[in-house]
Amino acid sequence: MKRATILSVMLLLTGTVVAAQAASTGSGSAPGSAKGETYPYRPIRLIVPFPAGGPSDLVARVIADMLSRDLKQTVVVLNKPGAGSAVGLQMLATSEPDGYTIGLATSSLITNKYASLAPVSYTNLAPLALMLNSPGALVVKAGVSLKNLNEFVNEGRAKGKNLRVGNTGTGATWHLMGLIMREKLQINFTDVPYKGGAPLTVAVISQEVEGGLQSASGWAPSVKAGRIRVLGVAADQRDVSLPEAPTFREQGVDLVYGLWTGFLAPKGTPGGIVKKLSDALATIAKNPEFLEFAKKNAFNVKVEGPSSFEAFLREEDARVSELAKKYNFVAK
Repeated sequence: MKRATILSVMLLLTGTVVAAQAASTGSGSAPGSAKGETYPYRPIRLIVPFPAGGPSDLVARVIADMLSRDLKQTVVVLNKPGAGSAVGLQMLATSEPDGYTIGLATSSLITNKYASLAPVSYTNLAPLALMLNSPGALVVKAGVSLKNLNEFVNEGRAKGKNLRVGNTGTGATWHLMGLIMREKLQINFTDVPYKGGAPLTVAVISQEVEGGLQSASGWAPSVKAGRIRVLGVAADQRDVSLPEAPTFREQGVDLVYGLWTGFLAPKGTPGGIVKKLSDALATIAKNPEFLEFAKKNAFNVKVEGPSSFEAFLREEDARVSELAKKYNFVAK
């Protein structure tokens, strides 16, 4: 082989080794990026572990649109419902921790663990930001004879298990609220699970069930459209977006219970990417456009960054653990 040819081969091999070493260190680039490209250089997937059309999906799509603008990169919503959100959360937890898959999570991230559903521990995820909370609410179809909580209790005592109360999934947040409510009101009823807020709303309006439990924000559009009546909101005080709806406490029942919504990434996502995403979410939470959306849909904005969100998750886990023991909270 000629000397010039040998030299060319050596230079080519040396260049290949150097390039491989640079790629392995990720110097100046996001994991998996080409040299010189910074995060995010391709579309981001946002997993929503609930069906399209429900309140969580609505939040996710608004956030995705605003994130796309802030990060100057497309954010695509992917609905993966099932098993009280466990299917979508499992997909999130096992995704590549490169910043190109993030996910929405609600209180079911914690309750799944105690409902014997395929659990995904919050410790297997990287918190980005806690964004919203919304109290639970008991509703009936507008136009039925039931006007308040006391009349619902009387109906429950008369019908027993023939009274059907829908929720957004066995083992999920509103199933647990139903167990608590059953004891607080001292009535019996049959829990009827649905795969998310949208089919539950249809079931209440069509009177497939006599009552329904989910977040006040989930009911808000149908309440404002005159299709659903709120009998009680599980909050300390009336929600500003549903000022006509009485609380449970106003009607003599000490029941305060709600749903939180946050965003997480797979565990192991680089700290710099976590910060970029959490900062973007914090900026969105202060945006007047987002605040108006939250007010219109009965969401309460409550922003916490990664460290405080993680502390909140630890506290929530301890709280739900106690409730699970008390109410024998397991999926049927």
